[in-house]
Amino acid sequence: MCPDTERWPYVCPEKCSKRAYCGFPKCSYDAEAADANYRVRLASSREGIDMSDEQLLSLDKIVTPLVKQGHSFEAICFTHEEVGVCARTLYNYQDKGLLSTANIELPRKVRLKPRKKNSHAGRDRVDRTGRTYDDFLALPLEEQVQVVQGDSVCGYEWNEHDVLSLHMVAYAFQFYLRKRHADSEAVVKWLDVIERALGSREAFKAIFPVLLLDRGVEFDDWEGMERSCLEFGRRRCCVFYCDAMESNQKSQAERNHEQLRRILPKERTDFDALNVYDIATCCSHVNSYPIAGRGGKCAFELAASILPVALLDELGIARVPTNEVILKPYLMKHAVEQ
Repeated sequence: MCPDTERWPYVCPEKCSKRAYCGFPKCSYDAEAADANYRVRLASSREGIDMSDEQLLSLDKIVTPLVKQGHSFEAICFTHEEVGVCARTLYNYQDKGLLSTANIELPRKVRLKPRKKNSHAGRDRVDRTGRTYDDFLALPLEEQVQVVQGDSVCGYEWNEHDVLSLHMVAYAFQFYLRKRHADSEAVVKWLDVIERALGSREAFKAIFPVLLLDRGVEFDDWEGMERSCLEFGRRRCCVFYCDAMESNQKSQAERNHEQLRRILPKERTDFDALNVYDIATCCSHVNSYPIAGRGGKCAFELAASILPVALLDELGIARVPTNEVILKPYLMKHAVEQ
């Protein structure tokens, strides 16, 4: 072998003057082959357990009698250095049936719930270039104040439906719309419904010029939310996203959910038992409630100049007399545990 290929990077020099007549074996780097070999080695090195059959038998003889005496894996690891593995490894071995202990003999393991798997682990990466919170802050102030903050309000973990919340910050008006949970297509469809009810792209843009959303999977389709359903190829609004784990960047919408949660309490409400008209009723009562910070006016009064009656009628939203406003769970008693 050539002395040059016996040291890093173990390939023939790129500009070797002897290459044309060199009699040594040629060495080159194939990135795909190298990566494939790396992947195989990475997986194979983690298969099975890092212990021989004799070592495993010896470990079982130490651990099992102590477990039957009521000792936990953590206590065994602290008091017996000869075990040679950590408590987490013992739990993994026990899960695989490699130890002669049952779950019932491990009180702590019986009490713990299985870890939840991220249901969106296979989610495609969304390119939010030009739509970050910093990009939103770079907008002129007159555009920032017209922002509509979007969010989702959820019920039980197993519910297939939740509520799309669209909060008009300048007018404190809140739209609540029932949709399928974690469904980006449902969000786009609701925006299409609103645009058709308003009658034109310009009318939609006047009310929803800028949307500020979190990074939930239901808001991944920014192209669908921005494109007009009435004018092909035209944009009806601009979509921006809050930074990850920064819900305070749309704090007005988060705070406004307090009113809805007075009707639909968290962990007590079955959102699958609510229909579109139930959510519209909740929306009507919340927006009819006097707001202390707005001089005692309700959201209907504040947004009267910009929200057309046709849109409210299409969504089933109507103002409720102040004395008849109900922000209690019994308003939706068929869906809330009393």
